[in-house]
Amino acid sequence: MVKLVVSDMDGTLLGPGSFLGQEALLMVRQLKEKGIGFTIATGRSRCLSESYEALLGLELPYISCNGAMIVRRGQIIKRYPIPLSALRPLIEEADRMGMSIVFSIDGEEFYLRETPWILEKREEEGFYRNKMALTEAVWNELHLEKIMVMDGNASGRIGQVEARCRTLPAQYGFTRYNDRSVEIVHCQATKANGIRFLSQYLGIPMEEILAVGDHQNDCEMLRAAGIGAAVANAIPAARESADYVTKSDHLAGVLEAVRRFCLHE
Repeated sequence: MVKLVVSDMDGTLLGPGSFLGQEALLMVRQLKEKGIGFTIATGRSRCLSESYEALLGLELPYISCNGAMIVRRGQIIKRYPIPLSALRPLIEEADRMGMSIVFSIDGEEFYLRETPWILEKREEEGFYRNKMALTEAVWNELHLEKIMVMDGNASGRIGQVEARCRTLPAQYGFTRYNDRSVEIVHCQATKANGIRFLSQYLGIPMEEILAVGDHQNDCEMLRAAGIGAAVANAIPAARESADYVTKSDHLAGVLEAVRRFCLHE
């Protein structure tokens, strides 16, 4: 029996333009009435997900920064920081190639340079308004949750960044998203480890957790949960990692999985 539902956000719970449908709020209420918890697991930093935490009325901790942080009502419960120092050659090379670089620090996000992609996301969704100042002290002393390197043109050069990621010390982990971006986090910072933490924190066995996702960073979570569901718009790797693939995409797919495995409709 499912006792906890954990859903990815972008590409899963959220529609185009980061839109959250009213059906999601109704779903959370229905689950609560049946004694089933609901929370989110997102690659977003706290500052980009806390508004959804409020909209959904989340009472449970949620997974942020692909597992680098566990947050509840603005408070950091768990954090996996990484030192910036070893990433300097990679960041400087990506910057020379004109890529966009975003730093996630204590739940806030900072950009290195105003690239066309940064300006586009700022115009569309209000993201990336804080500029990063990389002094020698920052390079040497800063610890943070995540670095995102984005090739806004999808030129294929993200493969060069990925190659550098493979040479990083063992404490660093990374995920590549097609030809556009790479995210670097602590090696223990995964959504799968996030739901394992929630399992222990909430006293809910892993086999009683339903996880829903759509992309590369969801694959391990889908395999780790008692039931893993991929929405219809999921990439092939996520679909292959899931126990169930919905017929509908985005939020409609989440609702389909919840009705099937939790509400038994």
